[in-house]
Amino acid sequence: MAEVGAGVDKVQVGDWVVLPFNISCGHCKNCEWQLTNYCLTAQPEPKMAGAAYGFADMGAYGGGQAELLRVPWGDFNCLLLGEDAEQRQTDYVMLADIFPTGYHATEMAGVQPGDQTVIYGAGPVGLMAALSATIRGASKVMVVDRHPDRLRLAESIGAITIDDSKVDPVQVVLDETMGLGADNGCECVGYQAHDPTAGSSPT
Repeated sequence: MAEVGAGVDKVQVGDWVVLPFNISCGHCKNCEWQLTNYCLTAQPEPKMAGAAYGFADMGAYGGGQAELLRVPWGDFNCLLLGEDAEQRQTDYVMLADIFPTGYHATEMAGVQPGDQTVIYGAGPVGLMAALSATIRGASKVMVVDRHPDRLRLAESIGAITIDDSKVDPVQVVLDETMGLGADNGCECVGYQAHDPTAGSSPT
């Protein structure tokens, strides 16, 4: 921490901190419900919720991959690290974005030991959700995507891969779960995902 504003009490200059990429105030209704990714205060557009550093339509906040970063609501958004922060900084940086996003997906899905979990999307967040589901004790983790390189990575961490460009993913999940279906699932494709052919005229 290089500098603190007058409204910051807990974080001090010289503290080692890690910053999640999403920005939240800590006191609105959604933050009180621990839905900090849908903060009502940090998002300047009244019809939207949630804010993030350098992320499309999520507020006028500069990107997080920068030498210096202005952090609103510093006491809430700066996560103080322990005495080993300098020595383990390359470990702690994993707490800033993708890994906790994937883990949070499994938290919101309620993944428990023995669950059969399906993850939609095998990008970085989806892969971290698959790994997190395994860490949380899921007995079977299925990952749906259509990119061979991503599916290979998912398979390398022990997930059952489902290429939805070649098979019906619903049927595969039913087959893998003796017709019961998954106990829970995580949507890790992202809300910006779209069908690249949508809106184009038929050929």
